[in-house]
Amino acid sequence: MLRRCALFFGRTDGGRDRLTRETLREWRRGQNQLYLITCGGRDAGFLCLGFRGGNVAWINYIFVDEELRGQGIASAAIAEAEIIVLARKGCNALCMDVNPRNADALRLYHRLGYDVLSMVTVRKNFLGGHP
Repeated sequence: MLRRCALFFGRTDGGRDRLTRETLREWRRGQNQLYLITCGGRDAGFLCLGFRGGNVAWINYIFVDEELRGQGIASAAIAEAEIIVLARKGCNALCMDVNPRNADALRLYHRLGYDVLSMVTVRKNFLGGHP
């Protein structure tokens, strides 16, 4: 289900091509590993796994195509990421950041055994925008 990517090819719109390329280069730098998530022979999403030092790895980003959500694909991808982390010498934990308003993601991570460590970012907009 997870296949390590040397390059990641995806659909982008013209205005975001440069930003997309820069983001992908950043994810592939240093100790990051980019994986393509496949399901039934089809590209289903991607996962960026990061090793920032110490004994903790991070899922920097996970994305599953909206049409394929709810089928256990993210759960299976995270399980495979856990196997990769456990096989890495010295790593004994896996973390990820999640927006506290992303209730679906929080439910998934709790179901998979992840605990909330902290949520400390607060914001107040003054120009009528929404966070």
